[in-house]
Amino acid sequence: MMPVTIRRRSPQVLAPGLGPLQHALIDVTPPAPTSTELIVGVPGRMIAIYELVLWTTVAQTLTLRNGSRTFMRFTNAPALFGFSHPEKASGEPWYLLSTNSPLVLVTSAAGQVDGYVQYRIQEPQ
Repeated sequence: MMPVTIRRRSPQVLAPGLGPLQHALIDVTPPAPTSTELIVGVPGRMIAIYELVLWTTVAQTLTLRNGSRTFMRFTNAPALFGFSHPEKASGEPWYLLSTNSPLVLVTSAAGQVDGYVQYRIQEPQ
């Protein structure tokens, strides 16, 4: 038998003020146009978004908000529309929301919206 060497990975060391990466599934089926908090704001903290995927089954406008401020809008997205921001190779977030602000999805029609978001809760910069 040949000897086996097992290498263990070092534990991930986070920069001060950074929380661990978290994952949330997006599964929204509003009966009418609505606003949905996808990630709740944390007092004194910011939400950093590292990966984002959205998919809608009906034609509509999808709006992402930093609290009450719009930071991304897909106007008149067709039915079966999908969008993806894959994780950056640099490890930097795509979006950094304001302190205390939630990530909000606003839909303009009734219909299924699915997706995924990878994020981190961190101290303000």
